[in-house]
Amino acid sequence: MSTSELSQQQQLRKQQFEAYLNKQADKLKNLKDRRQEFKLQTKDPKELQLHVQKEFRQLYDNILTPINQKTIKTEEQIQQVIDEFQVLFQYYVDINYALIAYDKQQYKEQLDQLECTIFTLRSQIIPRQKFRFSKPFPKGIPQQSKIQEEKLSVLENDSIVITQDNYQESITLENGSLLLKNLENTTFRVEGSLDTFYLHNLKNLKVKFGDVKGSVWVDKCQNCEFQGSMHQLRIHDTADCAFIIYVTSNPIIERCSKLSFSRLGNKDFNLFDQVQDFNWLKQEKSPNFTIV
Repeated sequence: MSTSELSQQQQLRKQQFEAYLNKQADKLKNLKDRRQEFKLQTKDPKELQLHVQKEFRQLYDNILTPINQKTIKTEEQIQQVIDEFQVLFQYYVDINYALIAYDKQQYKEQLDQLECTIFTLRSQIIPRQKFRFSKPFPKGIPQQSKIQEEKLSVLENDSIVITQDNYQESITLENGSLLLKNLENTTFRVEGSLDTFYLHNLKNLKVKFGDVKGSVWVDKCQNCEFQGSMHQLRIHDTADCAFIIYVTSNPIIERCSKLSFSRLGNKDFNLFDQVQDFNWLKQEKSPNFTIV
């Protein structure tokens, strides 16, 4: 493929990614507008709480019902489910203020379980994507035998997995899911685009990636730098890391400390500075992150 053809493909991917993000942003804006309109019509906190719970449940059931009825059978249908889940999760982020602590925990557990269900279904419908490294790597790469977290287990089966055993400096991937784990003191670059990107147990890494259509999960990472564009960013049990990002929904952190967030590029609607700390309940800003 010539350089001009490659450049045209990259530009097309960028346009498709931006169109997708704009579509998701419109969905979220409509939900926020409806909630704001209802909020203006009522001053009763309990009534507002019932309203957001009802709307959350409707969004949740709209996703779960076709899954339970086993009507999701094509790649297009499962992608629609993933898109709807991303809207649902952002709605959950937005309505936290109206939920009591018990409901927050219950909804979060339901979302985690629904997410695992969706990824399991996705792995059954869409075959694992083909990919190539910048250099060949040894065959017969063993997979980690025991994984405690259910989500990590699901992603392990659904994703291309990069560990110390098959590490190379870069990977070229067109869509699909990527799991990067158990690496230290190096750099890693993703060429192309991803549906999802999961980064687990990394230390002293610099990671650069292009467009992630769905979610980027960062879990148990220390002293790392991450740079890329995504729709959602969720960070757990992570410390001393820098995020140079373009993100179109609120970054979420849980059980984290000493994180920094800065803008990537000059595009509009970058919510890099709208971080929500799920473990910080006070009115003042969380001390667990800074905006650069």
